[in-house]
Amino acid sequence: MFIRPKVVSFTGATVLITGGATGIGRLMALGAADRGAKAVIIWNRNATRGQEVVDELKAAHPHIKAKHYSVDVSDAESVH
Repeated sequence: MFIRPKVVSFTGATVLITGGATGIGRLMALGAADRGAKAVIIWNRNATRGQEVVDELKAAHPHIKAKHYSVDVSDAESVH
């Protein structure tokens, strides 16, 4: 039996993705933009890869607000 997953709309939403520069996090950031997010915020330790995803988001969605922050969520001081 196959159950079709519900498609979520992010229309007008601001989305925060931790680990959004690679792997599943990157796909989630791109997917949120594809589904109408107005802003995508990426928290990731790798600034270079984070900026690459921001650039990719802006190329595909010129009006989206996208920003990367270098954050290590395993370090509480980094999050503040």
